[in-house]
Order: sequence, then structure tokens, then C-alpha cells
Amino acid sequence: MSPGVNSAAHFGHTQEEQEKPYASGNGTVFLDRISWALSYLNMASLVEKPSRGVYKAAPSAVSYLEDDMALRAFVRQKAAEHTARKQRER
Repeated sequence: MSPGVNSAAHFGHTQEEQEKPYASGNGTVFLDRISWALSYLNMASLVEKPSRGVYKAAPSAVSYLEDDMALRAFVRQKAAEHTARKQRER
């Protein structure tokens, strides 16, 4: 996807989906989920942030897109690390 491309439109999300608010009125579901996804991708070093509000797939992320099994192993490893860290914090 090229810089400046609307990712919601690129992936076929409707305007209605993009604007659906939370029942609490605290923002839209779509933007909140994008924000959470970017946070987790950043923590896993799968995206780079060259400047504020700009995200770029890290080279490691691109290689995972080409190897489904490697991606699955990476996700399992990160989940195990997260679980171990949470248990140590107790």
C-alpha cells in the first residue's frame, strides 16, 4: 500500500463501519481497534514509526508475511513471553 492510501477503503471497510461509535460515546470502534493493533505491532517491533502518525512495516514484518509458519511461531513466542512476564509481576 502506498503512503497516503486510505487503509480502510483499501481493505473494503464501509464509511458506516469506520464511523460506528462505542455505546459509551468514547470514540469510534474502528479507530480504537486500529490504535490497539498499531500499539501491539509496535511492541513486537513489527512496525516502525518514522514520524508522528506515520507507521511503516518493519523488514521483519514483511518477511513474516511471506512465511505463515514463522509468523505463527513468532506470535506463540510473544504470547508466551507476555504470559511469563505477567506471572513474574504477581
